[in-house]
Amino acid sequence: MSTNNGGKTRNLWPWAIAGGLALAVGINLTMVWIAVENRSPLVPGDIEQDALDYDQAIARKRATTALGWRVTLGPCRIAPDGACEVVLEVVDRDGRGIDGLHGTIVARRADDPRFDREAEIHELGVGRYGGTLQSSARGLHALSIALEHGDEKWSDTRELWVEGSASP
Repeated sequence: MSTNNGGKTRNLWPWAIAGGLALAVGINLTMVWIAVENRSPLVPGDIEQDALDYDQAIARKRATTALGWRVTLGPCRIAPDGACEVVLEVVDRDGRGIDGLHGTIVARRADDPRFDREAEIHELGVGRYGGTLQSSARGLHALSIALEHGDEKWSDTRELWVEGSASP
């Protein structure tokens, strides 16, 4: 791309490159302007509240650790009605069973919230507690276990494999 003006040759390619770069800068500046003017709706919740919730979760974890309780989750036993019966063994730091606890078990499935279940924990004997998760679906469940004994509160998570039916 050159023209001949009285023996002089003029190349237009530097102008084409400069024009292309100017166009790219203009498009990028337009995209930045659109991003700044239209805040993302994908940022959920309140960041300050999330930070407070996190601090509270850390405090609960420290309180749970300070109690020194050891909680062991037994396997799921499928009842004739398809429910999953779970047993917890709870001992103190000296290995003695703790009696008089009450609490809840919440089972969640990451793949389908229709299979989420909650159960009250009842005492089976000193240091032994049970709960029944109704209509549990086959698969891996994340359990949130919360136990209370007066002012003492224990909470933690466990995983449980359920050999149940797949009906919600």
